[in-house]
Amino acid sequence: MAEYQERIIGYRDILEALSEIICHSLIRGIVGIKTEKNLISDNFEIGNIIEYMHQHFAQKITVEMLAKKVNMSKSHFIRIFKKVTGLSPMDYLINIRIEKAKKLLSAGSKNISEISLLCGFNSLSHFSSTFSKHVGISPSKYNSMYSRN
Repeated sequence: MAEYQERIIGYRDILEALSEIICHSLIRGIVGIKTEKNLISDNFEIGNIIEYMHQHFAQKITVEMLAKKVNMSKSHFIRIFKKVTGLSPMDYLINIRIEKAKKLLSAGSKNISEISLLCGFNSLSHFSSTFSKHVGISPSKYNSMYSRN
């Protein structure tokens, strides 16, 4: 409830993940399928990691660091994360960063270099190539097309 009431960054992802867990558990209970405790625990842990990623997207984040936060091996963490989200942890993080960059670009209050750093990219060239790959146009083109100024 606190996630929703305080509108903490990533709350929608957390609520969606938790609602899926609840629905699946209810259906399995009705049908008579035993739920593994680890599955619920893993989903909850991944939800916490997603929240962490939304809150710290601008910082250097590694898969090793994320796996350590939930006491999983790197390979197990990647497997569980992908099972829950459909994406690898780094792809998920890049999507968060790109969405934030799109918002900042459309606001038009910062230049592309500043946005690149604010969104956790180490260099402007890496930001530009990643943005172009995911959005289909360069950050400068996006800025000129969607800027509110």
